[in-house]
Amino acid sequence: MRTIKQFITEDKQRLSSQLSDLENNVATETSDIRASFEPKAVQTPRITKGGGVYTTGQTLIVDTSGGVFEINVANPKNNVPGWLHIIIEAGPSLNVRPIAPAKFNTLVVASIAQVTAHMYFDGSNWWL
Repeated sequence: MRTIKQFITEDKQRLSSQLSDLENNVATETSDIRASFEPKAVQTPRITKGGGVYTTGQTLIVDTSGGVFEINVANPKNNVPGWLHIIIEAGPSLNVRPIAPAKFNTLVVASIAQVTAHMYFDGSNWWL
């Protein structure tokens, strides 16, 4: 019998089963690897007014139907890179202002008008 590594190529049924198992194992392992790169974000209570300070590792559900308002982002503890997720549930837009020493790559205040936004902190700057 010819074998290629652990795959037996003479038996089509067994080879099919081995390849299916391999595909499932690869999917599981890559899913675990991806999950370790980005921890699950913690959802904050629904935000309906300005103020508040947020940072990486959070998911914000924002309702600006009462009018556009502004929230603040701060650098995370120890400047560890990560994501901040913003979902505008209702309303026109949201303004986001960094609190010093946090800063955006090029903006002073970011206006988010789309339904979702993902902001990334790279260790020194916020990117939108």
